[in-house]
Amino acid sequence: MVPHYNYRPPAGAVIDASDPRLRWDGSSWILGRRVFAVPAGHRLVGTSNGSHRGWYYDWSKHAWMEPSAPKPPPPAPRPAAGGARPQPLPQPRPQPRPAPVPVPVPVPQPKPQAPARPVKEEFVVMEKKPHTVLEDLMKHPIAPVLGGLMVLAGYVTDEPVPPQIPEGLPEPVAKQWQMVYAQNMQRFDRRMSLYRDLGLVLLGYSGTRSIVDVIGGLESRRALPEKRAA
Repeated sequence: MVPHYNYRPPAGAVIDASDPRLRWDGSSWILGRRVFAVPAGHRLVGTSNGSHRGWYYDWSKHAWMEPSAPKPPPPAPRPAAGGARPQPLPQPRPQPRPAPVPVPVPVPQPKPQAPARPVKEEFVVMEKKPHTVLEDLMKHPIAPVLGGLMVLAGYVTDEPVPPQIPEGLPEPVAKQWQMVYAQNMQRFDRRMSLYRDLGLVLLGYSGTRSIVDVIGGLESRRALPEKRAA
């Protein structure tokens, strides 16, 4: 057998014969949709119809073992020159066997049992894929409560109050006030939309959207009104 240390077989080339639910994705063992640490002693072997047929994982060596190539059979003896056939070797004559001597059978003595030692399980450390902050936050127990508050804040927060333009105010100044109010309303709409989107993500209604998609959509919506105002 040829050992392979620090070797990772291709995805699907090996299986866990002790637990058929586990599958190998090329870097770690997966149970369902999560990374699983395989306990020491599980029988990890190559698939019967794949490129790693006959492979197995040696827990004592921490290496994948590849079967060695079979040795070729020895060549057959060639006939002697001139067509002469080899003479048969003389067969040894069988010798008479001596009569068997009866051997007394020893009576087995009970051996004292050693105290049982706790079995230490050895776990194979697999690399875990990094999680984003949003994924960790969605798994927190307070995520639904926080999401509900953010969705509620997106609907009940008061919008900016329009400016009170007094009479006699110069027209350029009045237009500037109106432009500042329009910009504040745009920022308010984007902020409330962000609160609602993040709240729905935390509540689980939009679990497939990421924070990058939410912020990207808000940036595109912000650029369009600014171009119109210009």
